[in-house]
Amino acid sequence: MTVTRTVHVNVPRLFAKVKETAERDAVGFGIERAQEYVPVDTGATRIDIRATSNTSFGASTRATRYQERVVPTYTKTTPFLKPAAEDVAKEMPNIIKRAFRRWAFG
Repeated sequence: MTVTRTVHVNVPRLFAKVKETAERDAVGFGIERAQEYVPVDTGATRIDIRATSNTSFGASTRATRYQERVVPTYTKTTPFLKPAAEDVAKEMPNIIKRAFRRWAFG
């Protein structure tokens, strides 16, 4: 089981290339942030964080399910994908602006 977070960019159809670029950049940013937030024990989870599709990022290690509280436990959890997705949401306006500038100005 893979735990993932999905990024959706809602722009007019005319700007399909902008949307594609923004989604790719947002997923990359999310992966970077998740790798910063992940609690490191062996490093296996950090290495496993990757893009699961063009619009999603996540990790499939067993520890991920426990850290993200997908599986009920009695231990303290330290989510790292959710805060990374929240950071992506906060940064989305800037990501879209950069994608639009690259599309418009080459």
